[in-house]
Amino acid sequence: MTSKYLPERRLDFFWLRLAISGVILALFIGLVRLAWYPNLHFQLSGTWRFVLITIAAVLVAGPGLTTLIYRRNKKGMLFDIWAILVVEVMAVGLAAGEMHERRPAYLVFAIDRFETIQAARVTDHPFRYDDLAGRRWVGPKLVVARFPDPVAERAELKRAILFQGQPDINVRPDQWYPFDTWSDVVVEKSRPLAVLRDAGGTQLAAVDRWLRAESGKLEDFGFLPLQGTARDGVMVIARATGRPVGMLDLDPWI
Repeated sequence: MTSKYLPERRLDFFWLRLAISGVILALFIGLVRLAWYPNLHFQLSGTWRFVLITIAAVLVAGPGLTTLIYRRNKKGMLFDIWAILVVEVMAVGLAAGEMHERRPAYLVFAIDRFETIQAARVTDHPFRYDDLAGRRWVGPKLVVARFPDPVAERAELKRAILFQGQPDINVRPDQWYPFDTWSDVVVEKSRPLAVLRDAGGTQLAAVDRWLRAESGKLEDFGFLPLQGTARDGVMVIARATGRPVGMLDLDPWI
């Protein structure tokens, strides 16, 4: 780009610069919303606050600052434009890196609920199953956390967690199993979706809306609490398989 292609009017330049920032932010938001925080994970993680701050910072430092100093024939204007654009891209890259580290890497079923676990929370215990170690690019990986079956080992681990401050099984990969191997336990611990619907009010409306969207029958589904980073929601499961099939932004503790 040379100065002869720059618009004369500052307002015209602002709209051009805003469009460039819009493309950068669209790529950033799409990656965050669709790949790293799909479905309800975006709301339950509280990530939207960080996204809003990033958007505001980019718009102020990008189109705002560049338009403020814009003079078409000013010496060094092109350098200033490119310098601010590079800083803007770097800032978005840093924000994306931070959100990638905070993203829910694992969706862990433990005891009677699901919990989103960030990669940073996973302990350095060796993975019981190597294929659980690799993180997915889109969304979290499903696992089941269980205490050891031998009574003595179970009791020892519980004492270590309760009295010695050891990490709980939801963040210990040495206590994780492939989801499908224990999906029957998930079904056993779930409650009928009808219980949530019978609470009435927003619960009834949300469940009915979800059933219409899925073209499903109420009796085919159960639900369990889903603990997010910022707040909790509802995980809907198929009672035939135990696998999660949907998420609802509702209070699961009824």
